[in-house]
Amino acid sequence: SALSNYNTPVITDANLVIIPKPVTVTNTDRTTTYDGVTNYNSLTSGTAFTVGAMVGSDAVATVTQTPSGFSGVSSGTAQAGTFTVTPSTAVLSTGTASNYSFSYVPSTHTIDKANLSVSATPSLIGNVYNGNAFTGSYTTTALNGETFTVTGQATGTNAGTYTSALNVSGAALANYNTPVITNANLVISPKPVTVTNTDRTTTYDGVSTYASLAGGTSFTTSTMVGNDAVGSLTQTPSSNGPANTGTFTVTPSAAALSTGTASNYDFTYVPSTHTVNKAALTLTASTNTKNFDGKTDAQAIPTVSGLKGSDTVSNLVEAYSDVNPGTGKTLTVQAGYQISDGNQGRNYTVTLVPDQTGEIRAQAVAVLPPEAPSASNNIYAPPTLTLFAASATVAPESSASSSSASASSVSIGSSSGVVVNTISSPTTQVNGLVAVLVPSGTATAGTGLVIALPEQVLTSNAASASVKVTLPNNEPLPSWIRYDAATQTLVTTAVPTGAFPLSVVVTVDGKSTIIQISESKTFP
Repeated sequence: SALSNYNTPVITDANLVIIPKPVTVTNTDRTTTYDGVTNYNSLTSGTAFTVGAMVGSDAVATVTQTPSGFSGVSSGTAQAGTFTVTPSTAVLSTGTASNYSFSYVPSTHTIDKANLSVSATPSLIGNVYNGNAFTGSYTTTALNGETFTVTGQATGTNAGTYTSALNVSGAALANYNTPVITNANLVISPKPVTVTNTDRTTTYDGVSTYASLAGGTSFTTSTMVGNDAVGSLTQTPSSNGPANTGTFTVTPSAAALSTGTASNYDFTYVPSTHTVNKAALTLTASTNTKNFDGKTDAQAIPTVSGLKGSDTVSNLVEAYSDVNPGTGKTLTVQAGYQISDGNQGRNYTVTLVPDQTGEIRAQAVAVLPPEAPSASNNIYAPPTLTLFAASATVAPESSASSSSASASSVSIGSSSGVVVNTISSPTTQVNGLVAVLVPSGTATAGTGLVIALPEQVLTSNAASASVKVTLPNNEPLPSWIRYDAATQTLVTTAVPTGAFPLSVVVTVDGKSTIIQISESKTFP
């Protein structure tokens, strides 16, 4: 209504300009670690940002993030290092973008290097020497299948311990910190091998020792590698000294190889048993010839066959099987021999071989002339005698001469018809022998006799106390015969039937003589 007071208004139009509000969008610097997989765009899209003050509830929802600083950064795996991420093109979640004048502040994205470890794989068991080379393995923490050149793995062929000296190289190392290297041992174990001694049997030889026999022990081994072989062993016997009969153990040790290296093997040793058998020893009776003496003794010495080394046999004695005269007599080796072998004779199996060619000769017999009485004292005086060998057949003679095929003398002082014949004189080592022949029928008639001992047995000045007269078994004389020391004679009373033959032992000063008293079969 007020316009009625005014002319028509002159109207001049003009623009009202509302300027967009300046807002700064600032990227936040970011750090990640190389992972070998993520590309630059993926890392860029995760960049955080801040926005300056906006009006009301207006807010920027997203911005376009563009990486830069590497060639081809829009694709490919993000490498360790830094690159720039520049924001742009803000998109509002609420409000109108044209109401704002956006300025953009880029950020720096840092990709740290990843850690890398290279570790040798320890191999402490399972690798047993087989002649081939073993090479240790290793593990790495490389990302996304990246490979590196790794050298210095432990390697070896012979049994032992080998330490790795790992070294890593390759272009991919640029994305990793200095690698952490862990070395380890490669162990090649010795191959187990069993050495088994072979049981052995030998025969006692009087020379070998346990050690020398052990040294000849053979052996076998379980399977070895290639042409490796055990050349020798140390063989230790369970006994020392000369090897006697019996068994002993031989234990092997310290294998020495003819080819190959001993340290590549772990040896187990199995001992053996060595048996030493007895040697054969033969004692053979020798032939022997002697005159009848009423004993089985023989002077010959048995022969020895089969003695070993320095072993000896002593106290060798042989004897007739009986005392009777004859030829083709059997002689046997007597017990009591002693084998000196250091093992009480147990190193031998002894065989005694008899001889059947021995001979015992019959003693000489006397052919007696008729008795002649003594005129002076009516005691029979000894007649003049002629002696013949037992095999001879000679008529009695009355001459005063005397001859003999095997006798040495006839004593004077014996009763009539008694013949005393010295066969051998005594020594301290060998018994003497005297044959006495009394007339046939003496025992039957119960005749008393006087038997004078020859001077080879008793000397005229021998002290009676030094004379000992016994039976061969050292028993006293029977009651019907005695020794008269005063006359140095054997004196009989009535001789019992069957008393002859009789052996009497006379010992003078340690020398013994056997007096064989027998009865003549015929009396001329």
